[in-house]
Amino acid sequence: MGWREVTAGLGTNLWWPVLLGVIVLQNPAPSDASEFCDTEVRVVTPGNPSAVAAMTAPSDAIVLFDGNNSAQWKGRDGDAKWDVHDGVLSVRKGTGDIETKRLFQDMQLHIEWRVPSDITGEEQFRGNSGVLMQGRYEIQVLDSYRNPTYADGQAGAVYRQVAPLVNAMRKPGDWNVYDVIYTAPRFRDDGTVFSPARITVLHNGVLVQNNAEIRGDTFSLGPPTYTAHGKGPIRLQDHPDPSEAISYRNIWVRELGVANAQTDAATEVVRADNHAAPGAFTVDTPVGQLMDNSAARAVLSRCVPALVPNTENAALIRNVTLRYLQPYDGLDDAELRTINDELSRLGATASTRSSPTLFTVDTPLGQVMDNPAARAVLSRRVPALVPDPDIAVLIRKMTLRQLQPIVGGLDDDKLRIINGKLSTIGATPAR
Repeated sequence: MGWREVTAGLGTNLWWPVLLGVIVLQNPAPSDASEFCDTEVRVVTPGNPSAVAAMTAPSDAIVLFDGNNSAQWKGRDGDAKWDVHDGVLSVRKGTGDIETKRLFQDMQLHIEWRVPSDITGEEQFRGNSGVLMQGRYEIQVLDSYRNPTYADGQAGAVYRQVAPLVNAMRKPGDWNVYDVIYTAPRFRDDGTVFSPARITVLHNGVLVQNNAEIRGDTFSLGPPTYTAHGKGPIRLQDHPDPSEAISYRNIWVRELGVANAQTDAATEVVRADNHAAPGAFTVDTPVGQLMDNSAARAVLSRCVPALVPNTENAALIRNVTLRYLQPYDGLDDAELRTINDELSRLGATASTRSSPTLFTVDTPLGQVMDNPAARAVLSRRVPALVPDPDIAVLIRKMTLRQLQPIVGGLDDDKLRIINGKLSTIGATPAR
C-alpha cells in the first residue's frame, strides 16, 4: 500500500502534518551527546587485495613488513636474523624472537601468516609461534587445522587466558590473516591497574576474540599478573618446538589516536573507583587527573584527540619554547640562562630547515631539534626532551588552558565546551 492510499481518507488539511511527522521521525534532532566537539571525519584510503597480500596497507598505516626487508625489526642482540625470501619473513629456528624497533600502545594490527604445507608434529609442537602485543600479551599462532590441543592454546587464543570463540584455521600451505584491535592497559601512579588491556581479533575474517579482557602478562604456568609499563613493541615468537618454520607477510599497524571509551562521555556515570582528585573537573584541572578518570578521558578523546590515548605526542611540543615549559620541566632561572647562553653562542652556524640564525630559550623547540648543534645543547642540558620530546610527564602537570597555545584547534569556544562537559562529571573521590 502506498502513501496516497494511506492519506486519501485523512483529508487535505491532514496531509502536511502527517508528512511533517514522517520527516521528523526519519531525521531526529541530533542529541547534544553526538554533537559536542564534532570535527570533520578524516579520510583514509583503504588497501586493496593483491597477489602477495589479502589487503595491502591503508594510507595512514605504518608498514612493518612489505616483503622487501626486515629493517623495521630487531633481534635479541642486534638485527633481526629471520629469513626474508620470496616476499615473506620466515622464522629462523634458534635465533630468537624478533620485535619492532618502534613502540606502540593502542593499535590496529594486520598480519598474515602461513604454516608450511609439509608441517609435522602434534598439538603445541606443530607450527607454534605467537604475536605479542607490546611484547607481553600473546595471540597464539599454531597449526590448529585438525590438530586438537587445549582450547586456550590454539590459534586465535589469548594464550593461556582466553580461548577463541571458534576455530577459523586454514589448512597448511594457505595464508591465515589476523586483524587485531588492541587497547593497551593503563596504570595508576602507584603501578596498580586502572584499566586492563582488551583485544578483538578476526581470524580470516571470523571473530575469534570479542573485546576480550587480558588479565596480565603471558605465562605458560601460573596466573597472569600485570606489571606497570608504557609503550612496547610488537614481538613475533621463535618457539622452540622442532616443527618446520612458519612465515609471515604483509604486516602493518595503525596507531589509534582516540581512546576506546566503553561509554559516551556525556552519559557515563562516574564510578567511585576512578583515580582523580576530589572536586569537579575543569579545563584548569591537571591533564594527568583528567586522563586517570574514564569519563573525563572520554571527553579529551573526543575534543582533544592529540592527547589521547597517551600524551607522548612529540608534535605538540615543537611549537613551545623552553621558557614556556620552565614551570614544568624543573629548570630554574640559572639553568635557563645557561642554556640560553649556549644556544646564542651557536650564532650563524645554527642553520636549520626553519632558518633561524640565532637560537635562544624563546625559539620554538621544533626549530631547535632540527639543528644538530642546538639539539646537542638540549641533549646535554634537558635530556628528557631528547631524542624525542617526551612530554608525557610535562603534560600531566599542565592544564588544558595552559596547553591551549600549542594544541591545534583548541580555541576559546572549544575550551568552553570542554569545560562545560568536564564540570558535569562532578566530584570524584581521590584514591
